[in-house]
Amino acid sequence: MSVNGAYVLKGQLDFQLYIIVDINFIDRRADILQAIIADSELTMFTTLYGKRIIDRSTLSAVCCLLASIEDASHRIYRPKVPDENMEQHFGQNPHIHLSATHPNIAFSTDISNGVFNAGTVVFWAFQILLFFWFQVAVYRWARHDQFSSATLL
Repeated sequence: MSVNGAYVLKGQLDFQLYIIVDINFIDRRADILQAIIADSELTMFTTLYGKRIIDRSTLSAVCCLLASIEDASHRIYRPKVPDENMEQHFGQNPHIHLSATHPNIAFSTDISNGVFNAGTVVFWAFQILLFFWFQVAVYRWARHDQFSSATLL
């Protein structure tokens, strides 16, 4: 997984997942952005505000797979959840873990609930990676279980 300008390391590192959540990066680094969207082996996660990527290019220029993610506290078409209401709003969700020492920071193990921002794109990346790691682990376990059960018959 890569974030922001780290795409320039693509020749030295093999990654298939990429995240851009900083709208200013989209505005400032059109050169890197063009290389990212032209990479057909890449899945790029971005917020709906990232539609500016297509606005700055053409849809036909986008060869990567685009995946939409949302800031859990600031979802599209919903009011922002103020920091002081995080526990009240998210406290009952078993997939959302609130910091005991920083009430404005949370971590989601299910990105369909949104992803929490802690001031760095790397925090978004950890949540996405954990979610995918879990999905892959469950898939592999299920396949192994099916295969083992079929072998027993």
